[in-house]
Amino acid sequence: MQDAGWQQAMAGCDYLLHVASPYVGQEPKDENDLIKPAVEGTLRALKAAKQAGIKPVVLTSSMVAMLGDANGSLDLNQDSWTNVKAKHATAYLKSKTLAEKSAWDFINSQQGEDRLEMVVVNPGPVFGPTLSGGFCMLP
Repeated sequence: MQDAGWQQAMAGCDYLLHVASPYVGQEPKDENDLIKPAVEGTLRALKAAKQAGIKPVVLTSSMVAMLGDANGSLDLNQDSWTNVKAKHATAYLKSKTLAEKSAWDFINSQQGEDRLEMVVVNPGPVFGPTLSGGFCMLP
């Protein structure tokens, strides 16, 4: 949630792999606890990558960003977006959808020859132990 340090972090990098987003086991009291860092963090990483001259970016989004209106259809493609105003839309679902949409807006608004290139991966559920051995829960 801070601008400081991004240029130093990108120094000497050839690629950006954006693989993390806040996730908690229960719905937060304020959905922006997940949405704001997901969207702003993604945009900070993309802006720093562009300034550093990095071209290829891989953004790990989620299949939850592609659910449409959750009408049961499995006909999903690059134009499928989750309806973040739907009654079933959780904070995590909104955070992944809005972060990916913000990333595409950034990529598509670029002009000139130094355009950042991006591909997005939308995986399904991830199973296995956590790296920390615990599971983060918001108070």
